[in-house]
Amino acid sequence: MGATQTEPTLKLGKLEMARQRLLQRYEHQPFVSCLAGLYGCQWRRYQITHAQPGHCCCSKLECGSFALIVLTFCLSLVFLYFWSEAQNDYNDFDWFNFGNLGFWFPWSIVLLILAVFLFTYVAVLLLLAVCLLSDGQRLYLHWCHKIGISVTLILSIVASSVLTDLWSKEWMTVLLSFQVTAPYLHIGGVVLMTLLSWPIALHVFRINMRVRGMAIIVLYITVLVTLFLVPLGMYSPCIKERSSLGTAPALIGHRGAPMVHFVILLRLFRFKHQPLNINVFFYVNILLFIDYRKYAAANISTNLYVISQPWLYSLAWCAGAHSVATNAVHILKNLQRPLFLMTPDEYRLMWTLTDITSLILVVIIFVFHWWRERGLALSVDSSSVIESGSYRQFRTDMNDVWSLSNMSASDKQEPSL
Repeated sequence: MGATQTEPTLKLGKLEMARQRLLQRYEHQPFVSCLAGLYGCQWRRYQITHAQPGHCCCSKLECGSFALIVLTFCLSLVFLYFWSEAQNDYNDFDWFNFGNLGFWFPWSIVLLILAVFLFTYVAVLLLLAVCLLSDGQRLYLHWCHKIGISVTLILSIVASSVLTDLWSKEWMTVLLSFQVTAPYLHIGGVVLMTLLSWPIALHVFRINMRVRGMAIIVLYITVLVTLFLVPLGMYSPCIKERSSLGTAPALIGHRGAPMVHFVILLRLFRFKHQPLNINVFFYVNILLFIDYRKYAAANISTNLYVISQPWLYSLAWCAGAHSVATNAVHILKNLQRPLFLMTPDEYRLMWTLTDITSLILVVIIFVFHWWRERGLALSVDSSSVIESGSYRQFRTDMNDVWSLSNMSASDKQEPSL
């Protein structure tokens, strides 16, 4: 008898919990309406549709639009990163255009502003889509945004292709920048994957298609584990003990030299101990592998030119270069220590804590969504069993909530007299 009375009570508690979720959903409805309005110009509540349990979050067309946003986001990020790291040679780029066009204009700055604008636009749309997916909403991208995304994708591809054709050596500068920024890009990637675990877990446990759900989980875990293990194969001259850091490279004023070159001043002492200087020029990719301290031990001085950006000067400092030719003496002379310098223990602690924290949060998020969807399914199954007076009162409250949420739709459909 006691067990019989306890079972309806437990089911009633689950239904009450479902009622609270509906109330909370109604309370934050204006925020969701704002997100849907910015993403798909759906500013009215009756236009917003919730993804049904067991079904996909959007139609095939909208899935394709979301995939296009992700692709455009990646390519625009590559273009922005490439051009922002090429600031060391903006002056050469503007002179190149001046020689071809016959008039001076800061094309490098215009291109940087364009890259920032395109990336920001795509990033905002991607953020809106992720927020809507996190709330379980069905996606609908307005046709204006679809055109904007297509234009952004085309511009990113064309700009990257043209710059690669005219200035292919600049990709070596991008590779150099990874030696400085890779530790921080790793943290940013882990944080991004941790945030994406919320909408991914929500839809994995909501859709009925187990094959697709397992494919999403396997892909997500593969990317996440790869990011976790990236620091094991990472190298950066700026990750070193501070006691092993040499003196700052001497600054030599310079104007008009193209790109970043590597110069070796080989000092050979002959019979009268008079130095003979030999300049040997390489392509920029040699900078990726050279340890300048070995040349210092062999009485060989090294000079890099042209270096005008603090991050590139910091990299040369950490690598042990003796001097650099620069167009920005007034900026580089103020650096008291290399940028991004950290000890191996500090970096090991940083990426270990980042990976462990991310792993714990991802597990908690997946377990929470599994528990919530399972509890919600049990609440729906028990709704047809209980017909007590308390449940009828709860059902009335539910009807009140739904009548409030559908008020705009009824007003829209009611004919005017």
